[in-house]
Amino acid sequence: MKANLQILVLAVLAAIVAEPILAADDGGAQALVDKAILAIGGKEALQKSKNAIIEDVGTYYGMGEGLPYQGRLAISLTPPGRFRLEILGVFVQVTDGDKAWMSAMGQVSDVDGVALEVAKQNSLAAYAMSLIPLQKPNDAFKLGLEKTETIDGEECSGITIDHENMPTITMHFSKKSGLIKKTSYVTRASELGFQEAREDNIYHEYKDFDGVQTVTKMTMYRDGKKYLESTPKKVTYPDSIDDSEFKKPE
Repeated sequence: MKANLQILVLAVLAAIVAEPILAADDGGAQALVDKAILAIGGKEALQKSKNAIIEDVGTYYGMGEGLPYQGRLAISLTPPGRFRLEILGVFVQVTDGDKAWMSAMGQVSDVDGVALEVAKQNSLAAYAMSLIPLQKPNDAFKLGLEKTETIDGEECSGITIDHENMPTITMHFSKKSGLIKKTSYVTRASELGFQEAREDNIYHEYKDFDGVQTVTKMTMYRDGKKYLESTPKKVTYPDSIDDSEFKKPE
């Protein structure tokens, strides 16, 4: 289980209302990103969102019946790869660049091998979906246009994001508000022995926290099945996050 920021952490199958657009970005994808940044609160808000502490409640469906949880996520998006996720009374997972740890049932273990690779990919994906590295065209994150979809009754324009160190990400933005409505990419799920699974997130509601339009209700799906419902209750955007947040759990 994980929480997703924009972050968090971060879909209902949408109806296709247009044919796929397969051409490389002609400026249209960048324009959608620029509009989304304005909708979030502008470049100042985007810069503020690079550090976040999120407290949420939700329901986890990964084991079948829904299980309620309380979670806390501390994430630093620049540089990517620093986060601490705690599901109260269950586990703590910390990633700090090339190192990661898991604490559960009184035992602390190093995360390595495929699990570490997946953690790093997910951190890079969260960075991309934050829009921070997409503020202007660059060689590392390549944008393309994607088919239009209808999500939660809203017509949404789509883009793709490609980077050599992560799976292709698809993002859809509400044509009305400009805000992110859906993100999708193929991850390798730990509960499936790190087999590939498509992760879709729908962002239903937003609220202003400290000048940043922030997701306050989202649903995550794995291969089309409901996996997680999250409702962030408290979100802060500190200027910095203490290094102790990203130390090995005790």
